[in-house]
Amino acid sequence: MSTTFFAQRSANILSHTCSFEIDKESPFGESISGGNLSCSETVDRWYRQKKRFKNSKQKSGGLYTQIIWKKTKFLGCGVAPHCKLRFITVCLYYPPGNVKDEYEQNV
Repeated sequence: MSTTFFAQRSANILSHTCSFEIDKESPFGESISGGNLSCSETVDRWYRQKKRFKNSKQKSGGLYTQIIWKKTKFLGCGVAPHCKLRFITVCLYYPPGNVKDEYEQNV
């Protein structure tokens, strides 16, 4: 099964349960967003956090750094309707990024 399969399953679960929480037990890195944007628009918004990211020692800009993390080999995204938001977008990354003490090697 692919990261896209698991991302879509996660989006469907969040849709069905009307929740908006990251799965802390997941083996994946996870980014979640809700609203009227398409999946590609959502990922573009996360990528635009690059403007706020100054250097590899900085700990903010996590959505951006997760997208560009060098060790991440697999990415999958899923979208589902949501009860409180128009849509929910979930992207999963494996291996996960934003690992403490690994920013300089991966960003």
